[in-house]
Amino acid sequence: MKRLLIASDYAPSELKAASVRLRYIISAFIESHFQVTLISPGSLEPESQISKHITLGSSVKRGGIFQRIFLELKKVVKLPYYIQKLNPDLIFISSPPFSFAAIISLIAKKNNIPLLVDIRDVYPLALAESGILKESHPLFKILKKVERFIYNQAEIISVVTREMKEDLKSEYPEFEAKFYFLPNGAESIANAPIGNKGLDHGIRLFMHGTLGRFQDSMLLLNVAEWFKSREKKVLIQLNISDGKEKLNLIEEIQERRLEDCFNIEGLLPMSELNSKLSTCHLGLSFRNRDRLSMMAYPVKIFDYCSAGIPVIITPVSPFGSEVHQTGAGYVFDNDEVESICNAIENTVLNKSVYNKMAEAAIHFASRYYRPVLAQKYVEMVHSKVLA
Repeated sequence: MKRLLIASDYAPSELKAASVRLRYIISAFIESHFQVTLISPGSLEPESQISKHITLGSSVKRGGIFQRIFLELKKVVKLPYYIQKLNPDLIFISSPPFSFAAIISLIAKKNNIPLLVDIRDVYPLALAESGILKESHPLFKILKKVERFIYNQAEIISVVTREMKEDLKSEYPEFEAKFYFLPNGAESIANAPIGNKGLDHGIRLFMHGTLGRFQDSMLLLNVAEWFKSREKKVLIQLNISDGKEKLNLIEEIQERRLEDCFNIEGLLPMSELNSKLSTCHLGLSFRNRDRLSMMAYPVKIFDYCSAGIPVIITPVSPFGSEVHQTGAGYVFDNDEVESICNAIENTVLNKSVYNKMAEAAIHFASRYYRPVLAQKYVEMVHSKVLA
């Protein structure tokens, strides 16, 4: 039985997309008879089959760039000791955090242990795209060298989108053979769409997940305002993570007097999420138009489609166009507020169109079923790294 060490800044029991992704990868390795040790924050579920869990300090999500790097490095100071003691056959690291991945890569190199790197967001590019660090800054150039070191050390570099894979292959052609497309996907697939829910309580829209720099919260407000200004009833159900952006959104809703258009709650586990989705007509995925969003495959889209809920996506992107071409949703640029609202209204009011899109949504989600994707990844690791 091969010994696998998995290191992550998220616990698999959390509700974030990174945790869900990790949970299915761990399950696939265990099903393939790996003995898994996990280093992460938080705790494990009682039914977890992970052999050993080493608790890491809490995730570092706030503070300036230098402060965050310092705290991440401080947190992982004991990792060399743990890895040497465990003596794994293979190490899997989930990134971000970028500094975390860099330290693990260094340890893997020193101990001559094969390394698997899973890239959920490309760093340091994400720092530049979110305005935290300019590409001309000396630290950015240092981090680019660290990025190259991580990729050089890795045996396999899994990435969440085809566009991310192509972008990295273009920048690092010497590592082309290492890049592997491992998308996020659906946790479960509905047998049939729930059908059009009627309009007794108006049009009901849904969005869940993290509300951060890459999400277009102003578009949510503009959509609500469009319907309200025309005396058309709409309710946008938001199940989003806590934080500064959530507080800012609530304040903006109050300033625009749109309280009757929103219902805001916290994140939900998948079991409760599906119940909430069953009451809504359409799912929303509103990201800003930036380089990372153009490459993104938002997890919420798979969640909506797997429940038979058609989707509205911004910005226009390769993945958004793929969803649109399958008939599972619509894709728009962020300034097309009227077109977005007309599409919402026309879809919900036309039962035959809605039902056809709901069927297409389920079919689309079935192409991205997480357990199958994770198992194929583990099979590839066996053939390329452990053969």
